[in-house]
Amino acid sequence: MWVLLFMLVLFIICVYLFVLAYGQLRIFLHPKGSKKPSKLLQGGEGFRCTTSDNRSLQVYYYKPSFPSQRAVILVPDGGKGAAHMSREIKWFLSQGYHVICSDNSRRPVSLGHKERKDLRLLLTMTRRRLGEGCKIGTYGVGTGAVTALLHACMDDRVEFVIADSPWSDLERLLAEGLLRKGYPTFPVLQTGDWICRMLSGFSLKDVSPEKAMKGRNGLLSVPVLFIAGEKDALIPAAMARRLYQMKQGAKVLYLCSEGERGRNWSKDPVQYESQITAFLQENIQTKRAVI
Repeated sequence: MWVLLFMLVLFIICVYLFVLAYGQLRIFLHPKGSKKPSKLLQGGEGFRCTTSDNRSLQVYYYKPSFPSQRAVILVPDGGKGAAHMSREIKWFLSQGYHVICSDNSRRPVSLGHKERKDLRLLLTMTRRRLGEGCKIGTYGVGTGAVTALLHACMDDRVEFVIADSPWSDLERLLAEGLLRKGYPTFPVLQTGDWICRMLSGFSLKDVSPEKAMKGRNGLLSVPVLFIAGEKDALIPAAMARRLYQMKQGAKVLYLCSEGERGRNWSKDPVQYESQITAFLQENIQTKRAVI
Protein backbone atom coordinates (compact mmCIF):
# COMPACT_ATOMS: atom_id res chain seq x y z
CA MET A 1 0.00 0.00 0.00
CA TRP A 2 2.75 2.43 0.96
CA VAL A 3 4.70 1.51 -2.15
CA LEU A 4 1.71 2.31 -4.38
CA LEU A 5 1.15 5.59 -2.57
CA PHE A 6 4.82 6.51 -2.99
CA MET A 7 4.70 5.65 -6.70
CA LEU A 8 1.57 7.76 -7.13
CA VAL A 9 3.14 10.76 -5.41
CA LEU A 10 6.32 10.34 -7.48
CA PHE A 11 4.25 10.17 -10.69
CA ILE A 12 2.37 13.35 -9.78
CA ILE A 13 5.64 15.16 -9.06
CA CYS A 14 7.10 14.06 -12.40
CA VAL A 15 4.00 15.19 -14.30
CA TYR A 16 4.06 18.55 -12.48
CA LEU A 17 7.73 19.08 -13.34
CA PHE A 18 7.13 18.16 -16.97
CA VAL A 19 4.16 20.52 -17.32
CA LEU A 20 6.02 23.36 -15.59
CA ALA A 21 9.21 22.93 -17.64
CA TYR A 22 7.37 22.53 -20.94
CA GLY A 23 5.25 25.56 -20.13
CA GLN A 24 8.42 27.66 -19.96
CA LEU A 25 9.82 26.20 -23.18
CA ARG A 26 6.70 25.99 -25.31
CA ILE A 27 6.80 29.59 -26.55
CA PHE A 28 10.28 28.89 -27.93
CA LEU A 29 9.90 25.31 -29.17
CA HIS A 30 6.42 25.82 -30.65
CA PRO A 31 6.14 29.57 -31.40
CA LYS A 32 2.80 30.86 -32.61
CA GLY A 33 2.70 32.35 -36.07
CA SER A 34 0.95 35.59 -36.89
CA LYS A 35 -2.81 35.29 -37.42
CA LYS A 36 -2.43 37.41 -40.54
CA PRO A 37 1.01 36.61 -41.97
CA SER A 38 2.46 38.94 -44.56
CA LYS A 39 2.31 37.92 -48.18
CA LEU A 40 5.59 36.78 -49.65
CA LEU A 41 7.24 39.54 -51.64
CA GLN A 42 6.95 38.94 -55.37
CA GLY A 43 9.90 38.92 -57.75
CA GLY A 44 12.04 36.38 -55.95
CA GLU A 45 13.43 33.08 -57.15
CA GLY A 46 12.32 30.12 -55.05
CA PHE A 47 14.14 26.80 -54.79
CA ARG A 48 14.68 23.97 -52.33
CA CYS A 49 17.85 22.51 -50.85
CA THR A 50 18.66 19.66 -48.48
CA THR A 51 20.18 20.40 -45.07
CA SER A 52 22.89 18.43 -43.30
CA ASP A 53 20.22 16.42 -41.44
CA ASN A 54 18.29 15.65 -44.65
CA ARG A 55 15.50 18.19 -44.21
CA SER A 56 14.05 20.06 -47.17
CA LEU A 57 14.61 23.82 -46.85
CA GLN A 58 12.63 26.33 -48.91
CA VAL A 59 14.82 29.26 -49.96
CA TYR A 60 14.03 32.55 -51.71
CA TYR A 61 16.54 34.74 -53.55
CA TYR A 62 15.97 38.40 -54.46
CA LYS A 63 18.24 40.37 -56.74
CA PRO A 64 18.72 44.16 -56.38
CA SER A 65 17.98 46.45 -59.30
CA PHE A 66 21.64 47.32 -59.84
CA PRO A 67 24.93 45.34 -59.76
CA SER A 68 26.21 44.68 -56.25
CA GLN A 69 28.78 42.62 -54.40
CA ARG A 70 26.90 42.70 -51.10
CA ALA A 71 24.35 40.21 -49.78
CA VAL A 72 22.41 39.52 -46.61
CA ILE A 73 20.80 36.31 -45.38
CA LEU A 74 17.65 36.92 -43.36
CA VAL A 75 16.83 34.53 -40.51
CA PRO A 76 13.19 34.66 -39.34
CA ASP A 77 12.15 34.15 -35.74
CA GLY A 78 11.68 30.51 -34.78
CA GLY A 79 9.09 28.63 -36.80
CA LYS A 80 8.21 31.55 -39.09
CA GLY A 81 8.51 31.70 -42.83
CA ALA A 82 10.11 34.11 -45.26
CA ALA A 83 6.76 35.88 -45.73
CA HIS A 84 7.20 37.40 -42.27
CA MET A 85 10.29 39.29 -43.49
CA SER A 86 8.86 41.07 -46.53
CA ARG A 87 9.61 44.47 -45.00
CA GLU A 88 13.23 43.52 -44.36
CA ILE A 89 13.59 42.10 -47.88
CA LYS A 90 12.33 45.35 -49.43
CA TRP A 91 14.62 47.52 -47.33
CA PHE A 92 17.83 45.59 -47.99
CA LEU A 93 17.00 45.43 -51.69
CA SER A 94 16.63 49.22 -51.69
CA GLN A 95 20.11 49.45 -50.19
CA GLY A 96 21.61 47.35 -53.00
CA TYR A 97 21.88 44.01 -51.22
CA HIS A 98 21.15 40.62 -52.69
CA VAL A 99 18.70 39.05 -50.24
CA ILE A 100 18.40 35.38 -49.31
CA CYS A 101 15.67 34.18 -46.98
CA SER A 102 14.41 30.74 -46.00
CA ASP A 103 11.38 29.33 -44.24
CA ASN A 104 12.44 28.51 -40.69
CA SER A 105 9.94 25.68 -40.56
CA ARG A 106 11.44 23.20 -38.11
CA ARG A 107 8.88 21.82 -35.68
CA PRO A 108 9.79 21.87 -32.90
CA VAL A 109 12.59 24.36 -33.51
CA SER A 110 16.04 23.73 -32.07
CA LEU A 111 16.52 27.41 -31.15
CA GLY A 112 19.58 27.87 -33.35
CA HIS A 113 21.46 24.64 -32.63
CA LYS A 114 20.57 22.95 -35.92
CA GLU A 115 19.51 26.11 -37.75
CA ARG A 116 23.06 27.50 -37.59
CA LYS A 117 24.15 24.67 -39.89
CA ASP A 118 21.30 25.56 -42.25
CA LEU A 119 22.62 29.12 -42.25
CA ARG A 120 26.12 27.90 -43.07
CA LEU A 121 24.67 26.00 -46.03
CA LEU A 122 22.85 29.13 -47.26
CA LEU A 123 26.05 31.17 -47.02
CA THR A 124 27.93 28.55 -49.07
CA MET A 125 25.21 28.56 -51.73
CA THR A 126 25.21 32.37 -51.83
CA ARG A 127 28.98 32.50 -52.37
CA ARG A 128 28.69 30.01 -55.21
CA ARG A 129 25.99 32.10 -56.86
CA LEU A 130 27.49 35.57 -56.34
CA GLY A 131 31.21 34.80 -56.25
CA GLU A 132 33.86 34.53 -53.57
CA GLY A 133 34.33 38.31 -53.50
CA CYS A 134 30.77 38.99 -52.36
CA LYS A 135 30.46 40.33 -48.80
CA ILE A 136 27.71 38.36 -47.05
CA GLY A 137 26.17 39.18 -43.68
CA THR A 138 23.25 37.91 -41.63
CA TYR A 139 20.20 39.51 -40.02
CA GLY A 140 18.03 37.68 -37.50
CA VAL A 141 15.18 38.36 -35.08
CA GLY A 142 14.58 36.50 -31.78
CA THR A 143 15.70 32.91 -32.22
CA GLY A 144 16.88 34.00 -35.67
CA ALA A 145 19.25 36.46 -33.98
CA VAL A 146 20.55 33.67 -31.76
CA THR A 147 21.02 31.50 -34.86
CA ALA A 148 22.98 34.28 -36.59
CA LEU A 149 25.30 34.71 -33.59
CA LEU A 150 25.87 30.97 -33.17
CA HIS A 151 26.57 30.69 -36.89
CA ALA A 152 29.10 33.55 -36.81
CA CYS A 153 30.98 31.70 -34.07
CA MET A 154 31.46 28.69 -36.35
CA ASP A 155 31.81 30.30 -39.80
CA ASP A 156 34.60 32.80 -40.47
CA ARG A 157 33.13 33.81 -43.83
CA VAL A 158 30.33 35.97 -42.45
CA GLU A 159 31.03 39.71 -42.86
CA PHE A 160 28.57 41.16 -40.34
CA VAL A 161 25.71 40.21 -38.01
CA ILE A 162 22.59 42.21 -37.12
CA ALA A 163 20.99 40.53 -34.09
CA ASP A 164 17.57 41.86 -33.09
CA SER A 165 16.40 40.63 -29.64
CA PRO A 166 18.84 37.78 -28.95
CA TRP A 167 19.17 36.10 -25.58
CA SER A 168 22.66 35.67 -24.15
CA ASP A 169 22.09 32.28 -22.53
CA LEU A 170 18.95 30.14 -22.69
CA GLU A 171 19.44 28.57 -19.27
CA ARG A 172 19.76 32.01 -17.67
CA LEU A 173 16.72 33.29 -19.59
CA LEU A 174 14.57 30.39 -18.37
CA ALA A 175 15.94 30.60 -14.82
CA GLU A 176 15.12 34.30 -14.58
CA GLY A 177 11.62 33.61 -15.88
CA LEU A 178 11.06 30.90 -13.28
CA LEU A 179 12.34 33.05 -10.41
CA ARG A 180 10.08 35.95 -11.43
CA LYS A 181 7.10 33.60 -11.16
CA GLY A 182 8.24 32.17 -7.83
CA TYR A 183 9.21 28.72 -9.14
CA PRO A 184 12.44 26.86 -8.26
CA THR A 185 15.07 26.48 -10.97
CA PHE A 186 15.96 22.98 -9.75
CA PRO A 187 14.83 20.51 -10.96
CA VAL A 188 12.69 22.41 -13.50
CA LEU A 189 15.65 23.40 -15.70
CA GLN A 190 16.97 19.85 -15.66
CA THR A 191 13.54 18.63 -16.74
CA GLY A 192 13.47 21.26 -19.48
CA ASP A 193 16.87 20.10 -20.69
CA TRP A 194 15.57 16.53 -20.90
CA ILE A 195 12.52 17.73 -22.88
CA CYS A 196 14.75 19.56 -25.39
CA ARG A 197 16.93 16.48 -25.82
CA MET A 198 13.91 14.25 -26.42
CA LEU A 199 11.96 16.60 -28.71
CA SER A 200 14.68 18.34 -30.72
CA GLY A 201 17.98 16.62 -29.98
CA PHE A 202 19.78 19.50 -28.28
CA SER A 203 20.65 20.66 -24.77
CA LEU A 204 19.87 24.03 -23.22
CA LYS A 205 23.63 24.55 -23.03
CA ASP A 206 23.88 24.25 -26.83
CA VAL A 207 22.07 27.54 -27.50
CA SER A 208 24.16 30.04 -25.57
CA PRO A 209 25.63 32.84 -27.75
CA GLU A 210 27.48 34.00 -24.64
CA LYS A 211 29.42 30.73 -24.33
CA ALA A 212 29.92 30.52 -28.10
CA MET A 213 31.39 34.03 -28.19
CA LYS A 214 33.72 33.24 -25.29
CA GLY A 215 35.03 30.31 -27.28
CA ARG A 216 35.77 32.60 -30.25
CA ASN A 217 37.62 35.38 -28.42
CA GLY A 218 34.55 37.59 -28.19
CA LEU A 219 33.82 37.21 -31.91
CA LEU A 220 36.56 39.75 -32.54
CA SER A 221 36.67 39.79 -36.34
CA VAL A 222 32.92 40.12 -37.07
CA PRO A 223 31.11 43.49 -36.65
CA VAL A 224 27.84 43.01 -34.76
CA LEU A 225 24.84 45.31 -34.31
CA PHE A 226 22.84 44.28 -31.23
CA ILE A 227 19.23 45.49 -31.09
CA ALA A 228 16.85 45.10 -28.16
CA GLY A 229 13.52 46.48 -26.98
CA GLU A 230 13.51 48.09 -23.55
CA LYS A 231 9.96 46.84 -22.97
CA ASP A 232 10.51 43.30 -24.23
CA ALA A 233 8.95 41.08 -21.56
CA LEU A 234 10.14 37.80 -23.09
CA ILE A 235 13.81 38.55 -23.80
CA PRO A 236 15.12 41.31 -21.50
CA ALA A 237 17.26 44.04 -23.05
CA ALA A 238 19.84 43.25 -20.35
CA MET A 239 20.79 40.15 -22.33
CA ALA A 240 21.68 42.20 -25.41
CA ARG A 241 23.70 44.49 -23.14
CA ARG A 242 25.56 41.48 -21.77
CA LEU A 243 26.42 40.25 -25.25
CA TYR A 244 27.50 43.75 -26.25
CA GLN A 245 29.87 43.93 -23.26
CA MET A 246 31.37 40.54 -24.12
CA LYS A 247 31.80 41.33 -27.81
CA GLN A 248 35.30 42.36 -28.83
CA GLY A 249 36.05 44.51 -31.85
CA ALA A 250 33.49 46.43 -33.93
CA LYS A 251 30.10 46.52 -32.21
CA VAL A 252 27.01 48.72 -31.78
CA LEU A 253 24.14 48.50 -29.29
CA TYR A 254 20.77 50.01 -30.23
CA LEU A 255 18.01 49.99 -27.59
CA CYS A 256 14.45 50.68 -28.74
CA SER A 257 12.63 52.48 -25.93
CA GLU A 258 9.18 51.28 -27.05
CA GLY A 259 10.17 48.07 -28.79
CA GLU A 260 9.80 44.36 -28.18
CA ARG A 261 10.86 41.15 -29.90
CA GLY A 262 9.83 41.10 -33.55
CA ARG A 263 8.36 44.62 -33.43
CA ASN A 264 11.40 46.82 -32.91
CA TRP A 265 11.46 47.85 -36.57
CA SER A 266 7.78 48.83 -36.66
CA LYS A 267 7.92 50.84 -33.41
CA ASP A 268 10.38 53.43 -34.75
CA PRO A 269 11.20 52.56 -38.39
CA VAL A 270 13.11 55.76 -39.17
CA GLN A 271 15.50 55.42 -36.23
CA TYR A 272 15.78 51.65 -36.75
CA GLU A 273 16.75 52.01 -40.40
CA SER A 274 19.18 54.84 -39.67
CA GLN A 275 20.95 52.67 -37.08
CA ILE A 276 21.34 49.81 -39.54
CA THR A 277 22.46 52.18 -42.32
CA ALA A 278 25.13 53.77 -40.12
CA PHE A 279 26.35 50.33 -38.98
CA LEU A 280 26.63 49.00 -42.52
CA GLN A 281 28.31 52.12 -43.86
CA GLU A 282 30.88 52.07 -41.07
CA ASN A 283 31.73 48.37 -41.20
CA ILE A 284 30.78 46.96 -44.60
CA GLN A 285 30.33 49.59 -47.28
CA THR A 286 33.72 51.07 -46.47
CA LYS A 287 36.92 49.06 -46.47
CA ARG A 288 37.17 46.86 -43.39
CA ALA A 289 40.44 46.82 -41.50
CA VAL A 290 42.38 43.58 -41.46
CA ILE A 291 42.62 42.20 -37.92
